[in-house]
Amino acid sequence: MAIGTGALGNATARSASARPALVPALGTAVLALVATAIGTAAPGPGMSPGGRVFLAALAAAFAAYACAALLLESRRARLSIVLALGVAIQLVPLAGPLLLSADVRSYAAYGRIDEALGGNPYADRPAAFASDPVVAAVAGGWRETPSVYGPVFAGLARAVARVAGDDPAAAARLYRFIAAASVLALMGLAAAVSSRPDRAAAFVGWNPLLAVHFAGGGHNDATMMVLVLAGLAVTSRGRPRLGALLWAGAAAIKWIPAPLYALSALAARRRGEPSGLAAFAATAVVLAFAATWRYGLDWVRVVAPLARAAEAQTHYSLARRLHQVGIPSAPAAVLVAAAAVAVAVALVRSVLAGRASLGLAACVVVAANPWLLPWYAVWPVALGAIESDRASRFAALAIVAYLLPARVVIWA
Repeated sequence: MAIGTGALGNATARSASARPALVPALGTAVLALVATAIGTAAPGPGMSPGGRVFLAALAAAFAAYACAALLLESRRARLSIVLALGVAIQLVPLAGPLLLSADVRSYAAYGRIDEALGGNPYADRPAAFASDPVVAAVAGGWRETPSVYGPVFAGLARAVARVAGDDPAAAARLYRFIAAASVLALMGLAAAVSSRPDRAAAFVGWNPLLAVHFAGGGHNDATMMVLVLAGLAVTSRGRPRLGALLWAGAAAIKWIPAPLYALSALAARRRGEPSGLAAFAATAVVLAFAATWRYGLDWVRVVAPLARAAEAQTHYSLARRLHQVGIPSAPAAVLVAAAAVAVAVALVRSVLAGRASLGLAACVVVAANPWLLPWYAVWPVALGAIESDRASRFAALAIVAYLLPARVVIWA
């Protein structure tokens, strides 16, 4: 009897010791599958003729990532292994072509117009500089659109233009390197801020959607979110004014962080903590003054293309999906808006109690956005990674799953 009990105990011990290896194995699977997807991609943005293989590998990578994320809710992994795998997963797409979007060509054109061609990216359309090789590479649908990004990103675009010169391929590579480095910074910041560094780092760093759209596509949303998480990190260490400055810088890339910061600042006030709101306002004024000094009031027109975009719907917007199943366009939009308002009210009530669920708030902003693009998933992923409640991460996983097969198709 004693021998049987000992054998059973040894088997149980072996099973328990094997469990920690499961999470790294899933991370390794994500890496292999992302590499497989990148290996099937053809040069140029958009799905290649072998796009089904690309999508199948990406879907399998997401399945492994989601399993790892769920397992890490209840068990731990070695942080060094999580970080190493995250670095590899996020850098693999740099070995492949530009993926799924040509936005980096617009970024490069705006910087080139500003830095080298004597134009104003907020007033001058790329079509006016069609003889320049960098500007000529802009996708046809954006050649009549001035910059839709804030002045902080305009400064980054000028720096890239200075380094890349008149080589559009070099500019695209630089933006992809910046985006990949930004996701890695997000992974590190999430680990630093969260009470569970291993879980937070894996939630960001092992995400295959982020890999293909940032190292693969070069989008600026990850850079924006680095400033947001850095703002949260320094605020948590007793420096709310510096945190507010970083939040303001993020909002000067895209407007998205502004309402999220308002929720965070209000929750801090309800808890009796300094919010840094005055520092946010002062930084916003300084940035507005600097932008006006360089671009005149033309930079304020950035809201015009955004307003036009809000009137359209991308293929994966929720209202568009409801329309596809038979609900007329207007009622579909009303249903999505009503659901978003209901969740927003619940979030505001939570804020008034002193707790800002920024991850869930970001999920609401993404889900209600008519101009819904797959790389926007970085907003709820980055914020959900650092929050203590599981709801933010589960909602972010649902958004990533929904957007994983998305292509950039516009429905006007």
